[in-house]
Amino acid sequence: MIKKLPIALLMGLAVGAHGAEITPYGSLRMALQNLDTDGGATDSLDIEDRLSRIGIKASTEFAEGVTIFGQIEYGLTEGGEFTQGADQSLRLALVGFKGDFGTLTIGSQTTLFHKMVRAAYFEDGNDSLRHGAIRDDDLVQYNRKIGALSFGAEVSFEDEDDEDINHYTAAVQYATDRFKLQAAVLKDNVGANTGTMTGVRAWGYMGPLTLSAFYHSSPDDFDLYAVGPGYVGASAAACNGQDRDTAGIYASYRAGKHQIHGRYAALDCDADSAEDSIKLEYVHHFNPKAAVWLAYEQISSEGAVAEPAIAELGLRYDF
Repeated sequence: MIKKLPIALLMGLAVGAHGAEITPYGSLRMALQNLDTDGGATDSLDIEDRLSRIGIKASTEFAEGVTIFGQIEYGLTEGGEFTQGADQSLRLALVGFKGDFGTLTIGSQTTLFHKMVRAAYFEDGNDSLRHGAIRDDDLVQYNRKIGALSFGAEVSFEDEDDEDINHYTAAVQYATDRFKLQAAVLKDNVGANTGTMTGVRAWGYMGPLTLSAFYHSSPDDFDLYAVGPGYVGASAAACNGQDRDTAGIYASYRAGKHQIHGRYAALDCDADSAEDSIKLEYVHHFNPKAAVWLAYEQISSEGAVAEPAIAELGLRYDF
C-alpha cells in the first residue's frame, strides 16, 4: 500500500492550493520477464515493475512571465517487483522558477548528466552499461534554451559527508530538425578521488529512421557513481576503481503505431573485464499514453559466471 505521507501530500496539494494549476499524473509499466542465466540459480519467470510512478505537479504565475512550480513523484516499487504492503520510493521532490531567464530548480530531481547523455532508449527503462545516476538529492539545477542551443549547470550540496559540494555538472545541447548533439561533464568533489566523468551523445533524424550513438568515460579516480552494470553475472562491478569507457550505437524505425529499435553497447576497463549488450525491442503505440512492447537482451561478460538473456512482454499506460 502507499504510504500515508505521500497520499496526504497529494491530497493537500490538490484541494488546498488556491489559484494554482494542479496536475496529478501516473504511469503504470509492467512486464512479464523471463530471465535465463544458463541454468543459474537466479533464473526466473516473473512480473516486474518498469519504473511505474505516481505524482503531482503544481504551478502559479506570480509575476508577468515568471512562474513558480513544484513536483512530487513516488515510484510504486523500491525494487523490481510489486509486493503487497511494500513502501514507495521517492523519485522527485523539487520546487523552482521559470521564465525568459530559464528554469531554476531545487531538490531531489533528475540529474543533468542523465537528461543530456544517459536517458534510456527503451520502453522498459532498462538500458545497460551507462555511467552516472538517474536521480539525486540536494541538487540546484539551472537550464536555459536560446534558439537551437540549450545549456545547464548543476551543483550537488552536502549530504553529511564533510564536503560542502558533492559534485558540479555542466551540459550543453545543440538541436535542429535533422540532428542533435549533447555533451555533459560531471566533476566529483567527494573524498580523495575527485575525477571527472564525461559523456557525449548524438542523434540523427531521417523521417521514420532515428540514429544515435553515445560515449561515457570515467577515470580511475572517479567513484561518485559507478558504471551501470547489466543484470546478473555481469563483470561491470570488477571495473570499479579503474578507467571505464562505454560506447553504444542505436537505431529506430517507426511506421505509424509500429516501432522497432535496437542498441549495441560495450564496456571496457583496465582489467580487461569487458561486457557487451545487444538489445532489440518492438513497440506498438496504441496512442501517446499507451503502448505494448516485446524486448530481448543478451549480455556477454568476460569472466562472468553467467551470461544472461532477458526476454519480456510489457504494457505501459500513462494517465
